[in-house]
Amino acid sequence: MSNIVLTGGTGFVGRPTTAALLASGARVLAVTRDPGRLPGGLPDGVTAIGADLLGDPASLYAAMRAARPEVLVHAAWSTEHGRYWTDPRNRDWTARTLCLVEAFVEAGGRRVVTVGTCAEYEWSSLGTDRCREASTPLRPHTLYGSAKQAAAQGVADYCRSAGVGHAHARLFMLFGAGEQPERLVPATIRSLLAGRRASVTSGRQIRDFLDVRDAGAALAALAQSGITGAINVASGQPLAIGALVATIAAAIGRPDLLGIGDLSDRPDDPPYLVADIDRLTHELGFRPGITLRRGLNDAIEHWRAEALRPPDA
Repeated sequence: MSNIVLTGGTGFVGRPTTAALLASGARVLAVTRDPGRLPGGLPDGVTAIGADLLGDPASLYAAMRAARPEVLVHAAWSTEHGRYWTDPRNRDWTARTLCLVEAFVEAGGRRVVTVGTCAEYEWSSLGTDRCREASTPLRPHTLYGSAKQAAAQGVADYCRSAGVGHAHARLFMLFGAGEQPERLVPATIRSLLAGRRASVTSGRQIRDFLDVRDAGAALAALAQSGITGAINVASGQPLAIGALVATIAAAIGRPDLLGIGDLSDRPDDPPYLVADIDRLTHELGFRPGITLRRGLNDAIEHWRAEALRPPDA
């Protein structure tokens, strides 16, 4: 049974990753600053490790020495909607990621998986080309993307010198339960369920959407594989944003409330952002198992239930 330490285990990506790791039989140890104050606690079968990722570095070294994990999956980062692109804490996360990995390796760890983003790619050069790990330039135009790329490169260099395996998962557009309510999919769902107009941009932008449960399953598989280097975690299926929100509106039965074109397109928004998933499917042997329609229906039911939940529940 693998002994896997996970950061960000209670987050949007971390929770389905935890579930997939547990289902595989792995022993999961979750790094958390205060185990006693976690909303809802940790899933059954997960052991909490007390350490502050952005606090005293000594706590990281102590936690790793006590846990002695074989594999590290680093999914923690600042991702507050509307802020994370330019959040100054991105720089802190880059520095502390390197500190975390060093503590892990010094405690005997043998494999690291870092979680990155499609924002590491140079969007302006894409045209209608897919993002390919080995050939698409890495020139992020946001602080978030730059910090993720810098962390990945630093970890890769350190792991190479230490003889430790390292894989870097670049996530594309995820959606599902636990997503911040202001993001595209939940914001559209919540507006339509409440009988409000759901305003979006022109909807012409082509994106690559993936249910977060599939992303968690892919990360769990990657953690327990021998694959190294960057790997895209995505569906590989191009879809216009307008078609996505139209599918949501049809499922809810309120296409009359869909305001495509109400909002202006951002001038720096790439028209086409889709992953090449050859490494994911052929090397890792992973294929997404949740269809877009099923994922969206599940998301609708999640937010329907949230709307009925008492405010103090």
